[in-house]
Amino acid sequence: MKTNQTEGSPQMRGSMHGKELLPLIKAAGRADRYSENLWKWVRKYRDRPLFVAFSEKDGHSFDETKTLASRLYIGFHRLDDGWLHGSRLSEILSQGTKAESWAYQPGMQFKEIPDWWDKYMEHGKCFIDPEHCLYLDAARWFVEGNVRTCLWCGNFQQREHVQMVAQRDWRPIQT
Repeated sequence: MKTNQTEGSPQMRGSMHGKELLPLIKAAGRADRYSENLWKWVRKYRDRPLFVAFSEKDGHSFDETKTLASRLYIGFHRLDDGWLHGSRLSEILSQGTKAESWAYQPGMQFKEIPDWWDKYMEHGKCFIDPEHCLYLDAARWFVEGNVRTCLWCGNFQQREHVQMVAQRDWRPIQT
C-alpha cells in the first residue's frame, strides 16, 4: 500500500480487499459523502479482493467527467480471460447487499480502472456522479438564491428559468 504524501491517506492500486476498504469509504462525520449501499455491499464481500472495471462494449470508453454508473462493475479477484465475476455498480448503489453477482462474459469488453478506489475515497459520490444527476439528496447542497453548491466537492449549479413554448407544425395527412 502506497501513501499519498500530500494528504497522508492510503493510496490503492487495482484490487483491494473489502475489509481494507471499509474504514476508508465510511469516514467519521462525512459518511453522507460516501454511498451507504456501496459500503454495505463491500462489507458483505469484505474477504474478497475487489476491483472496478468499465464495459467498453459498443465503443464507449471510461470518462470520469461523466456519470457512468450503469457501465461500471465491481469484480472479485481479477478479470479471468475477459470474464468478470461481480456486480454492476448501479445495482449496488440502488440495492446494496441485495445486488446480485453474476459472471459477465468477455463480450462486455471490460477494462480495469486501477485508481477508481483512490478517486472514490477522495471525491466520494461525486466521483460516481460528477454530473450531479443521480443523487437527489437535499442535504448535499448549500443553496443561496439561484446558485447551489455541492457540500462534498464544491461544484456549483445555477438555476435557470426554462419556459416551454408551444409550436405548431404542418404534417402530411396519411391517406
